[in-house]
Amino acid sequence: MSKKQEKKDIYTKNIEALLKVNPKLAVNIFKIKTNEKFEVFAGSDPININIVEKSGEGFLYIHPVDDVEAKLNDIENAYSRYPSLFFYGIGNGVLYKALLANVAHKVIVIFEPQIELLYIALSLIDFSKDIKEKRLRLFNAMDVSYYELYELAKDENINPYVKLYNIDIHSKYYDKFKDNIISLNQNMSNAIKQMVLSHGNDTRDALVGIAHHIQNTPDMLKSIPFKSIIKKRSKKRKTAVIVSTGPSLTKQLDLLKEYAPYVTIISIDASLPILQKHGIKPDYVASIERVEFTANFFLNLDKELLKDTIFMLPSLTHKQSIVNLKDFQKSIIMRPFNFTRAFEMDNFGYVGIGMSAANSAYEIAAFLKHENILLIGQDLAFSDDGKSHAANHIYGENEKKVDNNSIMTLRYGGVGLIATTWIWNLFRGAFEVAIEEAKHLKINTYNCTQGGSRINGSIEMPFKEALEKFADKNTKHLEKVEPLDDKTIKLNAKKIEKKYKELKKYILDLIAKIEKLFLEIAPKIDNFELLYLEEKKNEIDYDEIANMIKEIDIIKDEVESEKFTKYCVDATQAYIYTQELNLAKLAVAIATTDDEKKDKMLKWVIAHKYWLFTLAGGLQSQINAMETTEESMLDFFKSLK
Repeated sequence: MSKKQEKKDIYTKNIEALLKVNPKLAVNIFKIKTNEKFEVFAGSDPININIVEKSGEGFLYIHPVDDVEAKLNDIENAYSRYPSLFFYGIGNGVLYKALLANVAHKVIVIFEPQIELLYIALSLIDFSKDIKEKRLRLFNAMDVSYYELYELAKDENINPYVKLYNIDIHSKYYDKFKDNIISLNQNMSNAIKQMVLSHGNDTRDALVGIAHHIQNTPDMLKSIPFKSIIKKRSKKRKTAVIVSTGPSLTKQLDLLKEYAPYVTIISIDASLPILQKHGIKPDYVASIERVEFTANFFLNLDKELLKDTIFMLPSLTHKQSIVNLKDFQKSIIMRPFNFTRAFEMDNFGYVGIGMSAANSAYEIAAFLKHENILLIGQDLAFSDDGKSHAANHIYGENEKKVDNNSIMTLRYGGVGLIATTWIWNLFRGAFEVAIEEAKHLKINTYNCTQGGSRINGSIEMPFKEALEKFADKNTKHLEKVEPLDDKTIKLNAKKIEKKYKELKKYILDLIAKIEKLFLEIAPKIDNFELLYLEEKKNEIDYDEIANMIKEIDIIKDEVESEKFTKYCVDATQAYIYTQELNLAKLAVAIATTDDEKKDKMLKWVIAHKYWLFTLAGGLQSQINAMETTEESMLDFFKSLK
């Protein structure tokens, strides 16, 4: 086989593999027929490959073999046990072929700003197996979306090790892409932050949510099941308008009122008082929070105006919200949490994977299979005069204020910057992820806010133009959806009661098991740690430590079980996940000598002493939270017998 034919075969195999995992990038590389911008210089040594810009603006290496070997040694000396590595620049590809030989590296991520360099590297080296198995992840650094970065952060070989995240620059050649590196690194960091927050950042919030869910279960069973709404109203209207409370909302209200009969209006809870003031009836009101102040949005409501509106509340909402809405139609919906799924009441779920009420409203619009979703009032930024919310927002137009913690982001329209906050950035990130996923369902998203910040993935369009294009004057009145009959409510209650008793017993049994192990090993660990500090390592019983690790692993296996995930992970994941991220640093620490391995074993059990203590405490906190509100639920079950 000629070298030319061999090169073609390597390239073809790589492109075929890439087509399966990143078709967009594969197609863009395939469009390149030959290297026009770069010249490749290959020596007699197969790894002696340099690449030079024909314009004379730069070359990738000074001494290709020495440079790559030095880089390889630096990386393996520091990161030989790291499951995931991130790089900016593919270079000639030789470095990554060598790194992939280390099985400890489960995934290597490369962001390359020059498509032609990807073409060259994929023509020189066979990466097809690693690309196909997703051990080598390639991205166009100039065109990688936030959605792609978020999905990357969720990868099973990246997620547990995100505290180790660092992007390594391949060579000095790439220094000229400094601005792109900074932007990419910021976006990746935000994606990681969003992914970490999805595991819960406040155990107290999780426990409050569990207590509220149990307290609200009777009301949920008597409310309109979300699945019934989907069944009766899916595809009934083509266009939904999601109404948020950004400063730009005020200027859209007259148009919204004019076109209200011809679209589905999904208002977030905070927008409801504003819509009511202008005589606009939403079809649905979306809420997501568990705090009491949300109930204030449901005070002094117009019963006649809102008689057909369905209020979509999370099952973890504060009880006062349900009390304030006692005379209105409600669908109490479970958020897609493991604890709520454990009760297997799928008819009442699941909405609320996002981070805001607007994210939930978007999910509802997608579940109802609207073809077009229009966003208004979704500024996610301060107005130019410093306002954070629309006029008549019950907490004022300046609920948030521009301050030293404000950050700048791209404006709506793509020209210039505008002030925002880190939490609004996270909300926008959640939108961008949802918008990309909705595209697979053939749902188009139009940002008609005409102000605020740009939301990538959405199509920017004036609200009037969008309404003229998508509002359907032949829209029919939405069919009424009823709650379940008494017989079905009784059957569902019986099912929940059985599940509740089962999960409570499981948690109590597990607490007892963890506490027993903790009491057995904690004094021994304390003694070994003292001996270590007193430099009496020869008196430490490392066989005993090995046995402890086995016992701890039994508990860790249980924590990774399906049953634990269903029953306990929501209440415990915030601190378990945080501890696991810290333990990941210890897990990847290099230990080559016997002494280093023994030290690592001791540090491992010391860290897990605290891990066991907090796990048992967290599970007990979950039991306490459940017991604070279970009486009303159990009394309801008794009343049905």
